[in-house]
Amino acid sequence: MRAIHLTVLVLVLWTDLSGGRTGVPSSPCPQLFQYYRRADDQIYGVLFIDNQRSSVYDLEINMTIPIQTKNNIEIRRITDNTQIQLGSSIEYQVHFPYQESVPRLTSIFFNGNLLCYGPRDEAPIVTSLSRRNILRVGPVDKLSARPPPSPNPSFNNPFINNFNNFNLNTVPPPSEPPVLETNINIPGSQCGETIGYQPLIFSGKPTHSGEFPWLVAMFYLAEKAYAFRCSGSLVSERHVVTAAHCLKMPDKAISTEEVLMVLGKHNLKNWAAKSTIVSASRFIIHPDYKTVGDADIAVIVLERTVQYSPTIKPLCLWEENTGLDSIIGHDGIVTGWGRDESGKDTVDEPLQIKIPVVSQETCLRSDSRFFKITSSRTFCAGRRDGAIPCTGDSGGPFFMQRNGRWVLRGVVSAALVNSETRLCDSSNYVVFSDVPKYRKWLNKAMELL
Repeated sequence: MRAIHLTVLVLVLWTDLSGGRTGVPSSPCPQLFQYYRRADDQIYGVLFIDNQRSSVYDLEINMTIPIQTKNNIEIRRITDNTQIQLGSSIEYQVHFPYQESVPRLTSIFFNGNLLCYGPRDEAPIVTSLSRRNILRVGPVDKLSARPPPSPNPSFNNPFINNFNNFNLNTVPPPSEPPVLETNINIPGSQCGETIGYQPLIFSGKPTHSGEFPWLVAMFYLAEKAYAFRCSGSLVSERHVVTAAHCLKMPDKAISTEEVLMVLGKHNLKNWAAKSTIVSASRFIIHPDYKTVGDADIAVIVLERTVQYSPTIKPLCLWEENTGLDSIIGHDGIVTGWGRDESGKDTVDEPLQIKIPVVSQETCLRSDSRFFKITSSRTFCAGRRDGAIPCTGDSGGPFFMQRNGRWVLRGVVSAALVNSETRLCDSSNYVVFSDVPKYRKWLNKAMELL
């Protein structure tokens, strides 16, 4: 990734507010972006970017604000085209919809590179604001040129909005335009390959070593010992996709030092013996995540590059249409070491089930409780016959076969609870985070090492 050099220019007419002025959030990257107040007391943001003399200058700024609104931020490019063509640095100003509630900066992308990343606002109601400014100079690079998104960030989520206490993101970022991207599944010749898969497996059948080489077991430090808790999917030599709730507890922050990833291991009875064990260098939790029901997805950046082998290979990422209509009624596979029908919290060797995707309408009509744990970025699957993922399968993959390879479509997120046993309701569907809905965020997260 080519380095982007940025310089923040301070003028005497501005008052720097990045030091913590009341009512103004601090910048997560003050060396790149600053809040300023003009003489007329108007607060705005300032960003300077070194001119790389490229054909496309694509700036995306994402912010949050702790109120409900349909108004958006505005990006104004101050430097004119002639100065840019002469090689001058580019000045951008960010103007906010409200002065009494200044938005918090959460990320800056320039030409697809993540330059800045920070936490969202923490409030009962949070609105995501997103705006892009694209300038094309000279010949257009077809891989970089992207049409601007809709200028209005509002979005009506029919699944979340019926329950105010689950309205996690009142106005999510605008729907993403089609993007022409290079494939970051590395190496493409190995992703989604397995050995010895039996296509007619159903209802918690055993697996064998190497059958699903992307399955990752996650062990957590608890009372001076490590214990299995969640699963994940290896998607590159340095990245694992899992559920956000596996990394963010309601009452406790989980640090990278507390989690170990075990790869290529089939039987977890002696999980530390002859295993590929890798710690995490960072967790990237989707900024929209608050609780299960939406954005329950995260990326773990591994401390080191893993070597592929017959028992360690990545799962392919979804490249097709992101809509559900094309996969409703089609089967996917779920694997994991979670609770089985005998009541064991975990099993030594992963089990697998084959279940079909159902429509959102079918899922919601089956039980009103699904309104609380679904959104437009989830899907439901299952046969309602007792075979479902359960405790311990969280974060694991729901994968489907495409063109001879296995492709990640979902991440195990939530299930309903049986009121009598207080365990997973195996007579109902299971909710999965719909991974392709997060593909742009996922791509950018996977650029981080």
